[in-house]
Amino acid sequence: DLSYNSLQDCQSIQHLHKLKRLWVNHNQLSSISFRSLDNLVLLSLHHNNLEILNQMSNLQKLVNLNLSHNKLTGTSLSLSLSLSLSL
Repeated sequence: DLSYNSLQDCQSIQHLHKLKRLWVNHNQLSSISFRSLDNLVLLSLHHNNLEILNQMSNLQKLVNLNLSHNKLTGTSLSLSLSLSLSL
């Protein structure tokens, strides 16, 4: 759980290939990349400053995504599965 840490980026987690659940709530993220996080089933990013989501097509195992309370203006969200989505 990386919540409440005033994070501005999450580049340091890209090597955690086996990570299944990630909470990064209440930070200062404006963008985030998920290139190597293929095993995520839960991703919670609420209460950040996200404006755009990039490179999410590899998150084929994702079933729960929370993006509420962000500043999303554009997405590149190409997931072909059922999600429990909170915006």
